[in-house]
Amino acid sequence: MNGQEYGDTGLVSASETVFEIVEVGSRPAVRSSIAENGVIFLCMISGKLRVYGNSMEKFLTEGECLAADLTKGYRFIQVSDESCKALYAVVNGRLVYDLMILYGISDFMSVKAPEISEAITEIHRYSASTELSHKDKQLECMPHFLRLITKMHRASMLGGRNVQSTVAMIRSHIDGHLEGKLTLEELSKMFFVSKTQIFRMFKETYGIAPMQYFLQRKIDLAKHMLADSDMHISEIAEALSFTDAKHFSKTFKKYAGELPRNYRREAKSEKLKKAASGDKKS
Repeated sequence: MNGQEYGDTGLVSASETVFEIVEVGSRPAVRSSIAENGVIFLCMISGKLRVYGNSMEKFLTEGECLAADLTKGYRFIQVSDESCKALYAVVNGRLVYDLMILYGISDFMSVKAPEISEAITEIHRYSASTELSHKDKQLECMPHFLRLITKMHRASMLGGRNVQSTVAMIRSHIDGHLEGKLTLEELSKMFFVSKTQIFRMFKETYGIAPMQYFLQRKIDLAKHMLADSDMHISEIAEALSFTDAKHFSKTFKKYAGELPRNYRREAKSEKLKKAASGDKKS
């Protein structure tokens, strides 16, 4: 991370403070605080912002987000006379630096992730509350900061791989977990992609929604089990993590067009015919 030194539990430069919101605002080029400690997380709303220092420089525009360790001496300059707004929060404490290490957020990293502004907005809201004590404000802001970090990590992960490889990994994961249960939320957490993005990317690539694909592949596996084994239908339902035999039968009919018992009967009958045909030829 650009030469920053690390200890066993965090950055050496981290304050002994566990977690603290130092400052929030919308115009980073004219920050009100003179404190140069902590990390600034910002999301550009409009205009153009130049950020530089420590032999690094970035120009940020609408929708881009940045994490910058202020102890490195980074400076912010509005570019041109147009309105330059960026929701930001300066956050300090060992927890902040530890989470940056955990999620691979460098001390000067930008990503394209406008949804990060939602988390910063919530931090603003609780920081401005007149009904909460200082301690309670920090506690209320902490989960939103964690959401900010995870969203930034997800955006950086997507930036390092293309859509096709992401969707292929998701499909491969589904194919390898047909006997269990699976949800879009689980896939979202695993691949750091929102549920909406997974649905859209998967359907655009394969022409079917991810959960429909999951159930279709599960039913394909059930067909083999019906045709090639003597397992009771309730046993197959349990093996494939359906709620019960009724749920399995209903899902099977939806995707296969007939009930499991009918499919089994027809499949075994077809096998007998093929076997008899083979005997006659021999």
